[in-house]
Amino acid sequence: MGIQLKRVKVKNEEISPKVLTAALFSRVEQMPKGYALKERYVYDYEFEFILYSDGASMIIDDKHYELKEGDVIYRKPGQYTQGFMP
Repeated sequence: MGIQLKRVKVKNEEISPKVLTAALFSRVEQMPKGYALKERYVYDYEFEFILYSDGASMIIDDKHYELKEGDVIYRKPGQYTQGFMP
């Protein structure tokens, strides 16, 4: 059973604090198993909602997290992060 999404129109002015960017990362199937995304430091506050995961994981600072469907990840400026494909 997957997560059911409902499209809702929201004006940018209705969101506080402001959302600077929003994206859908959907290239998981195109990446090799175990592929490591580029490591980076977080610039702005980030929320990530996991729609699908078949063994993906992520490092935030020095802690390793296994990701599963429905997880919400919160990152703050200055944190080190790197994601790994299943």
